[in-house]
Amino acid sequence: MPPVETVFWAAALVAALIGTIAGFGFSSILLPVALSVFQYETALALVSIFHLFGNLGRVGFYRGNLDRRLMFLFGLPAVAMTFAGAMLVSVLPKDPLRLAVGLILVAYSALGLMGRQVTVSPTASRSVLGGGVYGFSSGLVGTGGPIRGAFLSAFGLDSGTYIATSGAISLLVDLTRVPVYLLSGFLTPDYYLYVPALLAVALVGSSLSSVLVGRIPAPRFRVIINVAIMLVSLRLVAEALGLLKVG
Repeated sequence: MPPVETVFWAAALVAALIGTIAGFGFSSILLPVALSVFQYETALALVSIFHLFGNLGRVGFYRGNLDRRLMFLFGLPAVAMTFAGAMLVSVLPKDPLRLAVGLILVAYSALGLMGRQVTVSPTASRSVLGGGVYGFSSGLVGTGGPIRGAFLSAFGLDSGTYIATSGAISLLVDLTRVPVYLLSGFLTPDYYLYVPALLAVALVGSSLSSVLVGRIPAPRFRVIINVAIMLVSLRLVAEALGLLKVG
């Protein structure tokens, strides 16, 4: 295996571990590495498949904690609005929206890190609203994980419920986009053997995270979520301002 591909697999394991705990971040960690190793279409397909496997791992290891009501109230609007956002990609300017989303999430995570965590009850209307905002941002801006994490964290879910429900919601979106990539020929036969390897790495990462999460107190878990949201959001702001190259 070429050294550069070794870096890809190491990054995949780190992404699976951190992404499972934080509830997002798989793509933020792995896609930049994949783009330096593979062609764009191949990188996008491999990372998307890995993202799907990671979500399967989260749901599988934490299935007993899954909030099915919240999954559907949040997830179904997310799927619908992902399509809506994607349809407007060529119409609406992405950078101003990327900047707005990034700044809002920076403020949200900063409040949490200062001990002023935003909390709201997960009513049906708020769940539908959160799913819609998450899906629209995913489709239009290409970033939705931190928004999903912010809403679910604000709902005050325990760590297991947060991880399982976040994974299930994200899985619904993955099931709509991965087939599109595959049918579009993004993954050529040369890379078919990568698929079972990606599944294995995703499951190992999810398994390791399940051990770690059980040892993390609830207050510290919230800190981890807020730090993850802050880091991804700062990157979003930097991209919108042209300080960091996208892709």
